Amino acid sequence: MDQAEIIRLLGTICIVASAVLANAFVITYQIISPWRDSDMGRHIMNFGLVIALILDLWITRLFFGEGQEWFNWIRLAAFAGLPYVLFRQIRMLIKVQILDRRKEKEQTID
Repeated sequence: MDQAEIIRLLGTICIVASAVLANAFVITYQIISPWRDSDMGRHIMNFGLVIALILDLWITRLFFGEGQEWFNWIRLAAFAGLPYVLFRQIRMLIKVQILDRRKEKEQTID
């Protein structure tokens, strides 16, 4: 086995390990957390789901290849959620870091 094959194998192992952990997170979070009760909880679940789907997609591609119509549908489903969760993450960051801090400063001045 040459160096390129070893690097590819190690990369594949990292992808599989990441997918297992991402799916384990989603399942565990579903079971032990009341994630539906808060905006942050729903965001964390959505973000975890999107990461798990993308990693699962990558594993599917490793074993089955691409080009089949069903793969394109799975790919669309996996990546359709990513812009949504990234937008929400930016929105939440601005809310917490800028707007909430501004409110706190205004309340301490009064």
